Amino acid sequence: MKRLACALVLACAAFTNAPEPAAAGPLRQSSGLQLSLIAPDPDSIGDRFALDVSFRGGAVQAIRLFLDGQLVAQRQLLAAQSRGVVTFTVDATLLTAGSHDVQVQATGPDGKTTAIKGTIKVPALDLNAPVRIAYPQNGIQVSGVVPIRVTVDPTLQKLKPYVTFFVDKELKVLKNYPPYEYNWDTTRVNNGWHMLEAWTATPDSASPLKARPVHVNVNNPTGETKRLDRIE
Repeated sequence: MKRLACALVLACAAFTNAPEPAAAGPLRQSSGLQLSLIAPDPDSIGDRFALDVSFRGGAVQAIRLFLDGQLVAQRQLLAAQSRGVVTFTVDATLLTAGSHDVQVQATGPDGKTTAIKGTIKVPALDLNAPVRIAYPQNGIQVSGVVPIRVTVDPTLQKLKPYVTFFVDKELKVLKNYPPYEYNWDTTRVNNGWHMLEAWTATPDSASPLKARPVHVNVNNPTGETKRLDRIE
């Protein structure tokens, strides 16, 4: 993967008083441990990407990664180390397109915490794709009845394609005329993340064209919430 150093994260600030692990809050400045963050080139970001955190100049026992102020991953080292690189793998399918704030916090055996901040840019949908899910956008929160809208290239539309809608790999409806839309009742599923897919095929095509999947977070007031895996 092509990599580049985020310009805004080259200067590192060290802090005292370890924060609560639930959110990234303001910390008081200290000195010592040096951190640097290596993020991918936005053009190389796919469904998953890596963030590398390097550290030196002080002992580190635990490292936490925050995106937009929320803890998304943490790594507990088996033994305190004074130099090294820790790689976090981020699921880009759960992020909206655009810039996101990144903060990394490294805690030493004495409880002191060093933090570094930066940004990561998630690329937008490819508007030149022959078939794409126009709505909802990836990473957003939805509730109630959600219209899933698929855009098909005008040249492809002339071939009278069939468009198939899937939710969590389950076929929902097949349409062969515009508008290519399916009203998804989210009250029938658990609260949490769900994957939307759309395939299109013409009568004489050997295999379907697939839109890039979209992941949305269902949050209905009376919905059940599926338990998520613990952060590691």
